[in-house]
Amino acid sequence: MTTSACPRCGGTSSNVLAPGYYECTSQALVNVIPPGAQGNLGSVPVYQPCGHRYQSGATSAGTPQCACGMYAVGACRDCGKPLCGRHVNIRNDTVFCAEHASAVEQARVQERAQHKERQLQALRAWEADVVRALLAVQDRVERFVRAVAEVEHAQTPELKALISDQPSDRAIADWLIAHASPPLGNILIHEQGLFGVKQCRYPGWSFHEGSVAIYNFPHGETRPGAISVLKDGRIYYDRSFEPAKNDRFNAAAIKRVYQNARMRPLRLPPRPSIA
Repeated sequence: MTTSACPRCGGTSSNVLAPGYYECTSQALVNVIPPGAQGNLGSVPVYQPCGHRYQSGATSAGTPQCACGMYAVGACRDCGKPLCGRHVNIRNDTVFCAEHASAVEQARVQERAQHKERQLQALRAWEADVVRALLAVQDRVERFVRAVAEVEHAQTPELKALISDQPSDRAIADWLIAHASPPLGNILIHEQGLFGVKQCRYPGWSFHEGSVAIYNFPHGETRPGAISVLKDGRIYYDRSFEPAKNDRFNAAAIKRVYQNARMRPLRLPPRPSIA
């Protein structure tokens, strides 16, 4: 419909929200695309609905007034206080005064906090059950491999301790050799012989980018190195049987160790989600 001009854009197209209270629907200029941009030959104006809300015009006798003196366009649902378009607060399509709108927001924030706390309590209870299930596993290496592969991350200190309690690479390699299915292929190894470095192949398991340490490669790239476990028990760190400083199996390699061992997962309930 048409009414008095919008005080922001000067447009006269609007929707009536309440007697004497309008929302401008006129197209207002918001930008101009210069010539040459996006292939246009001249300037291209960009419009969008103004959306400004304002009060205008006469109001019928007896219409309540807001505390500021302007005619009311609504009343607070909780206290009935008349409110003009400037002081009306709408929450969930309901009109409130500032005080009760704030109370609605506080209740909403409190409900979200309580919901989050209920989710965290459910997660802590689930993790306590997981800790009990893992502690029932006698073999320390298997317990660690299961914790990393089946749980991955934790909230409680008790579960974090089990996930971070990594055995030595020697212990992990020995456990893998004892529990994994037969190697699917031969691992290429560079060994120092009497006449220089030679290439040899040995049966084993290779974990591409399975290293915590970052290695430098010939073309300048850096990335985690491979770790290979040979069936004869040797551990090969990318290009050497000597690990780099602080090198060890990373979490991705541990998960593949778990897969190679063909472990049956613990019967854990679904992990509670946190929104």
